[in-house]
Amino acid sequence: NTALRWETTAADVVRLDTPGTLMTVAPGMATITASLGAKSAALDLHIGPANATHVTVTTPAADHVFMAGDHPALGDWRPDGQEMTPLGHNRFTHALPLPIQTRLLFKFTRGTWETVETTAQGADIENRALILDGENHFYTVDGWASAPDDATP
Repeated sequence: NTALRWETTAADVVRLDTPGTLMTVAPGMATITASLGAKSAALDLHIGPANATHVTVTTPAADHVFMAGDHPALGDWRPDGQEMTPLGHNRFTHALPLPIQTRLLFKFTRGTWETVETTAQGADIENRALILDGENHFYTVDGWASAPDDATP
């Protein structure tokens, strides 16, 4: 009789209280693995600060994604204001541990204004707006402006 076994790569981030019950301990990254005999499955977790508003974005292929916005936490409109944490599969996340009801204007970039988000057709888009509420918010970037070295002759 083989028992189901649970493991975490970061007990300082996620604790396994009883088999299959996870308790977050602190912000960070952890992988949870469930094993039964020779079979196993793993789940990568990104735990953000408590009471933070979480922003997750799905993008066309990108190595790095940043949030640039009108708040010091987003770099005061620097295009590389706040680098987001990659989750894999062109998804990135960032926790904003700012007061609830803080209003932000922002855009996603690849680190420069030449690589700012666009429509799928490459047209400019308006700034995004978010009022922080401690919840999870999901966005999709439809396209990226090209940097000069991305351009085809």
